[in-house]
Parts: sequence; structure tokens; C-alpha cells
Amino acid sequence: MKQILLLLIFLSIISNASEKAPKMGCILSQTGEVTVKWSEYTDEKYAIENSSKTVKYTAIKKEGSNFKEILVGSTIQADFKGKKLLAKITHIQSKKRIGRGARHGVIEMEVRVNNITKTMPFVYFYEDGNLLIKRNVNLKEFNLSDEEIYAELSFGMHFDSLVCAI
Repeated sequence: MKQILLLLIFLSIISNASEKAPKMGCILSQTGEVTVKWSEYTDEKYAIENSSKTVKYTAIKKEGSNFKEILVGSTIQADFKGKKLLAKITHIQSKKRIGRGARHGVIEMEVRVNNITKTMPFVYFYEDGNLLIKRNVNLKEFNLSDEEIYAELSFGMHFDSLVCAI
């Protein structure tokens, strides 16, 4: 009777532990500040670089076993050329990694500036815990310029990765 009871307790512990373990064997969590930067390309030879002074990142989930779990649905609010920028991550697709280079792929974001909303694909690069999301944006599309001037808009984040015990 004691053996059956111990066996049931042991099986209960094992089944509960396996339910809580992440699928991919690790836990990702976003740490540190989120940055918003842009480099504006005019007719001049060099780009004019700026960064947002106020950035508010709202995570959909604090931790997860992959980027899709913790990023899709998250929002970033920042100032961008004197206007309010709101970016919402709507989709992530990774590309096959070749060699030892950075992991990379496409992140689709819904970007709202100047009461104009556009869904745009951004490229991302992930290496050594740092995620860089970037794209060239035509400032005229958001009524931020009368001319076709492009700015490379980038978002930076840092992720900690914890390897789980087997």
C-alpha cells in the first residue's frame, strides 16, 4: 500500500514538472532599456542620427520559450521627429541561419505616426542577447517631410536566455 502511494506521488511530481518546463529548453526574458533610433538621409553626404528620449515598451508577456511568445502583441511608444510613434509587433518569421552569423528574419510591425498607420516588414538580427530591428522609412508617407526623405528606423532590445535543467 505504501509503495502504491509513493508511486502515485512520484508520478504526480513528474507530470507537474514536465507541464511547467518550456518546450524549447530555455526561457527568454527582455531586460534593460528598449531604444529607438533613426538616421535621416538627406541630400547631404552624411546621415543625421537621432534617438528617442522617451521610450515605453509594453511586453505582451515577460518570459517565454521563443520570441513569438514574448514579442507578438508587444508595443513600443516613443517620440520620433517631434511626433508620437506607436509600433505594435504583429508577426515574426525567422530565416534559416547559415554558418555562425547572427540569427535573422522578418518582424512585421504596425507603425502609427502623425495619425497615419502602416503595417511594415522590418528585418531583425539577434546575436549575443541583442535584438536589432530596422527598416528604411519614407518620411513623406507619414507627413513628416514634403520631400521623399528616408530614415533608417531601428529598435534595440536585450534578452537574457536561461538554459533550463533537463
